Formats: sequence, structure tokens, C-alpha cells
Amino acid sequence: MNSCTLVLLGSTDLSQYADVRRQADLYSGVHTVCAQARTVERFDAQTLSNIALKINPKVGGINHILSSKAFDSYLGGNSRKNMIVLGADVGHPGAGVKAGHPSIACVVGSVDAYHVNYRGSMRLQAGGQEVTEHMESMVEERIRAWKAAASNANNDLTSMLFYRDGVSESQFQACLDHEIPAIKAAFKKVFPEASKELNLTFVIVGKRHHTRFYATSSATSYVTRDNKKGNYINGNLKPGLLVQKIVTNKSPYNFFLQSHCAIKGTARSAHYHVLEDGMKIKDLPNLTMLLCCAFSRATKGVSYVAPAYVADRLCERGRVYLRRWNNEIDAKPLFKLPDGKISKDELMDFKKVFAKELAGTEDVWGPNYNDGNRANKPLRLNPWHPNLDAGTFWM
Repeated sequence: MNSCTLVLLGSTDLSQYADVRRQADLYSGVHTVCAQARTVERFDAQTLSNIALKINPKVGGINHILSSKAFDSYLGGNSRKNMIVLGADVGHPGAGVKAGHPSIACVVGSVDAYHVNYRGSMRLQAGGQEVTEHMESMVEERIRAWKAAASNANNDLTSMLFYRDGVSESQFQACLDHEIPAIKAAFKKVFPEASKELNLTFVIVGKRHHTRFYATSSATSYVTRDNKKGNYINGNLKPGLLVQKIVTNKSPYNFFLQSHCAIKGTARSAHYHVLEDGMKIKDLPNLTMLLCCAFSRATKGVSYVAPAYVADRLCERGRVYLRRWNNEIDAKPLFKLPDGKISKDELMDFKKVFAKELAGTEDVWGPNYNDGNRANKPLRLNPWHPNLDAGTFWM
């Protein structure tokens, strides 16, 4: 699928935007870029450049690559050609949503040796459940996509760098107990003949914290250009700030990394915790900084590592798919609980069943999903049209 349709929207109505995305992604199977008509009418270089940055990855292209020399030096003895980089996130329902609204879990994985080209998997799970219930099946899909890529035809997958977004420190043990074993099980399923265990480095990406770092002089900050205010000293530290002691936790190994230029307000550095380091990466902070420059829609470093950011964007696309069902009060299916008091575990079980029901409802999750209950269709656990599998269509 190497074409893309530019859709000009007449308003900022999110329901209109959601309808376009649902039709294009779930039914027609065509790549689209949505833009406000008044924005495109400007027809300036910046607008056209931004549109081009979105179109190219959708059709499987690569906007920019990372330095192979730097990547290899940070990896140490590992080979980037024998590894895959994955990102994962879970998007939870916000306040005021429909009863039973599920959480959306997504995993993205690289398919090229530069680790800038990603494909994705998406699942619905119980609303508010942080542990990724379908981690094994999604990671299996991403490994199979890596294996099927032409550039990896002669490479053996031995290592995996996994960035997990959205997990609080209180949930680290759940990742150790459930998600990491599921990742390793997926590897074994794809490579049952592998003589060695997967070298897995599993990193938590934290953004919701109260630690801030400030520039102590104008020399450590940078200039922001503003059409109204003119040029002024921003006050935030330059990208590349690395903090590995004093304000970090004793264990596991963790670090703060500020990888972006904040346009407004005080920059928030991402906080990375390494729960497992099977790859024994020589310089993980610098490798992470390099991967912050792999976000295809940006020409500068973004605020946290690109694989996790790309997974976050895919979760947002899932929310778009659910928007029509969420906004229509009487749209079925409806979440109902039995009379009487129930425990938290029982409530979560009801939510899990309902999430599965939503995924199997064509009016909600589209016609492509099939977990085996639709005898006349092939097994498929992602909601979008198969035409979109070969690109980063959600970016």
C-alpha cells in the first residue's frame, strides 16, 4: 500500500476526525493524513514539510536514520542487526467515559537495522488494568514481522531492547512477574529451536514524577524564538542532561534523561528504570538519547524514547476507534453489573469479559478482528485493515 490520501477537515470536530479514521483504517484500508483546510491553505514550507513527514512512514518509508557508528558504540558487543527494539504502552479511559470503557494496550517493534521503522499491535483489555494482558501475542506478532522483513532475512534474532511506558514504581513487580515472562515466551514460540535464551533489556519509561532540573546560567540554557516576544532565554536545560545519582533511586539502575527542547513551561525529564539487562548494553543512557531522535514526525529529539512514544500514539488511535461507541449513550454493547456487592477482582473479571465483547462487535471494533469466533474470516487480532500492516499508518 504505497499511496496516501490527504483529507481536509472543515472544523476541529473530533467526531468528524474519528469517523474519517474509522472508515479509512477499519473498512477501506487506505492511508490518510488529516489536516485542517485553513492550515493547508497557507501552503507554506513548514506545513508541507510536516505533511510529508507524516506521509512517508505510513507507506513504509524512513524519514531519517540514526548514526550506525554511534549506535554500535553504545551497544558494545551487541549487534544492532540481530536485535529488535520494542515499545509498549497502555492507554486508560479518562473521566466521564462510558461505563465499561476498556484500556487499550499496544506494542510496536522495529523491522529494520536502524530501528526507526516500526509496526504495531493493539488489543483491548479491562479498563484500568495496567499489566498488559495480551503481551505474549503482541510481542509474537512483532517478532514475526521482524523475521519477515527482507532486511533481516539472513539475521538471527538474539537480543531485544524493550521500553515500557506508563508503569508506576508500585507496578514494577507485576512487570517482572507477568510481562517479562510473556515476552520471553513469545520469543520461544517464534524461535523454538533457539539454543540460547533471549538477551532482553527491559526498561520502564516514567514521565509522571515531580523531579525538575533547572539551568543555573544562560550558558546552560538555550534561546527560544517567539514572533511576539522576540528571542529570549528559555530557562530550561539544553537537551542531553543525564542524571544518574543523588536524586535517583538506589535500585534498580535508573537515570533521568532530558532529551528535548521544551517550548513552553518547565521541561520534564523522563525517568528510566532498568528491570532487566540481559543485553549488558555498554551505554544505555546515550543509546536511549539516540533513540529519542527516531520519532519519524520530528526533526529533533522528543521528550522520551521514540519506541514508547510511537506506542503511545497507537494507543491514541485506538481511542479514536472507540469514540463513536463512547459518545452514543445507547450504543451497544452496554456494560452491566449484577445486583449486589462485588469485589475488585470480580469487577476486573467483568471488565475483561466486556472488553472481549467489544472487540468482537463489528460496529465498535471493525470487521477485521477475529479471535476465532468468526468462522468465515482468517484469525486476526488487530482491528485495522490488513492493507495497513506494512507501514506506521497511525503516525
